[in-house]
Amino acid sequence: LKHDALDAEVSALARSVIWPEYISSRIKSTYMYFGLGLAATGGTMVLTKNFAGLQNLMARHPIMAMVGLIGAQIAINGAQHSLPYTSDNMVTKYLLAAGLYGMIGTVLGPLLHLGGPMVMRAAMYTGALVSGLTVAAMTAPSEKYLQMSGPLMMGFCAVFAASIATAFLPPLVNLVVECT
Repeated sequence: LKHDALDAEVSALARSVIWPEYISSRIKSTYMYFGLGLAATGGTMVLTKNFAGLQNLMARHPIMAMVGLIGAQIAINGAQHSLPYTSDNMVTKYLLAAGLYGMIGTVLGPLLHLGGPMVMRAAMYTGALVSGLTVAAMTAPSEKYLQMSGPLMMGFCAVFAASIATAFLPPLVNLVVECT
């Protein structure tokens, strides 16, 4: 008697025991950089919230400030990717990454004025979503899960478009009330 469940492929988490040391060290360093990036972004957000000059710039010229900051992010990211991945350039790459995290924190800093509970809830939901996707990818029995990047990106774009649309369109409840 043969069961399909016993013939299934082994998940990436189960294969992690037999991974070579260099793969394990790459995964550890990736998550270390990710954690440090989150800490740097959060720290920059707090500094941006408490810095009156940036608050004044964001309040007086919000669109120009956002376009300038996002342009700086694109420039830093382009400079970082243009450098070859050699040991001579690693310090420069790390400094550019820290600058990029600082720019992201500066862009997100004004969100702290919206209130702590709302920002914390959004951060928790985002962390839970990313953690869930990571666990699903690690425990997937094959690499077919990684081929879902297209549908996942379409879903992300739909959620992003819906969140942007709320700034320009009235809520659905108001539309329903006005139609009746």
